[in-house]
Amino acid sequence: MQAPSPPQSAAALPVLLALALALAAAAAEPGDIAGGKGKAMKPMPKKPQRPMLKVQPGDSAACRLMWPLWKTAARSLGGGHDRQITADSCTNLHEFYTGPIVPAEALKFGFAVPRDALAYIQVYKCAGTEILCNLRRHFGQRERWRRGRNQNPLHQMLGMSLFPLRSPLGDEEGWKGKYYHDTPEDIARAEDQGRGPRGVAFTFVRDPAARFVSGVAEIEYYLTVGEPEEFGDMVLGSQAARSNYEQGGIIRAAKAACRGCTHFDLKAGSEERATRMVLDLVEGRMAMHFLWRHVASQVAPINLFTRNVGPMDLIGQLESFEEGWESIEAIAGAGAILPPFNRSCRGHSYSSAESKFEPRETMRRMIQQERPDGAATRGSDVALALGCAVLLPDYACFGYTSVVNGSDCVAGGYAKSLAEWSATVEAVQEELCPSVMARDLEGFAHVKAKSLEQDLGSLPMPSPAPTQRTARHEL
Repeated sequence: MQAPSPPQSAAALPVLLALALALAAAAAEPGDIAGGKGKAMKPMPKKPQRPMLKVQPGDSAACRLMWPLWKTAARSLGGGHDRQITADSCTNLHEFYTGPIVPAEALKFGFAVPRDALAYIQVYKCAGTEILCNLRRHFGQRERWRRGRNQNPLHQMLGMSLFPLRSPLGDEEGWKGKYYHDTPEDIARAEDQGRGPRGVAFTFVRDPAARFVSGVAEIEYYLTVGEPEEFGDMVLGSQAARSNYEQGGIIRAAKAACRGCTHFDLKAGSEERATRMVLDLVEGRMAMHFLWRHVASQVAPINLFTRNVGPMDLIGQLESFEEGWESIEAIAGAGAILPPFNRSCRGHSYSSAESKFEPRETMRRMIQQERPDGAATRGSDVALALGCAVLLPDYACFGYTSVVNGSDCVAGGYAKSLAEWSATVEAVQEELCPSVMARDLEGFAHVKAKSLEQDLGSLPMPSPAPTQRTARHEL
């Protein structure tokens, strides 16, 4: 993937935003962001650093709802019983479920999806490399949008790529409005065709446990083997970025962002290391660096979009990908044609299920482990930590059957009763599930529409999620 030089305005943003811009290249459009030099990124002009933005525990629904569950998970995995939430750990947890904190300097730029655009929001480890490859091959890019993205840190933080569904009308070069605003000619065409005031925003998600296993494999490959051969193209992109990059820089930056983490020095592929990695996560030690985002909640990039731009048009499931891909065309309306999905676009073969990479196999095996008959809960401690805590919002929001059930979570100490557990799940759905536009496309808009200014209507029931047995076999 290509990635251009960062805009000069990025130097004035807080450290958090600057790091996000430099390391989010996996979701970037060609010509947008440069990779780093040295330990993190290419040096920028020196200006006074602003404090990193932090979230106080009392200000975050994610911290209020999820920290007690994460604390229970930490105890079950052998962590500290009395660890208290701090601004640092709350910030990490908040961003785990809602995406990076958007500074005021970025919010002032604003953003809306242009009427003729197809906006893809990438969720890591959900076929993003292949989806971007297909969209770029077929649609290319609109120069005005590309240039504008270079100057808009909010657009860059969203991890979103815009693709033109139709050729522009009017004077592109002479247009004086914001780059994401439609020209009068484009507005007239959209109104004649009966299309709405915004373009189409979509993404895909997958079974949460399977995706977590895939994310762990990606992280562990970097940590134990090094940058994959594809790193230059997929993350750095441009020749200049590759020339400026110091080998191992992204790995050192990831370790620095995992404050107090203890799994690095344990034997690669061992069960002890896999357990300790989950423990480091639920103790709130992992700041959302590029590598750690591979195991961050799938709701995070979607919440980042819906809370700063508007509801999504479609959240598809990889398990029913072809139907979702075809549905995008139906949503986009007149003149929008998506080609058949080209499977020749492949990526991440080094850590895929076919690779049999040992750390991947170990995490998969540990999630699938069951306790002996007669135990209060059949799920392993790792499965409980994921199903009852870390991945709970993904399960609650996207219609998948969890690797554990409510009785397991009660027996594991995550709630005192099934009634209390049901209330927890309902609160998570209310506070952490993203907003989706109502569409008459059964099986793809899985998230319950929130109460917004516009009437979103009622969403269709999701298509049947994989059963627990099926989901476990697919890890």
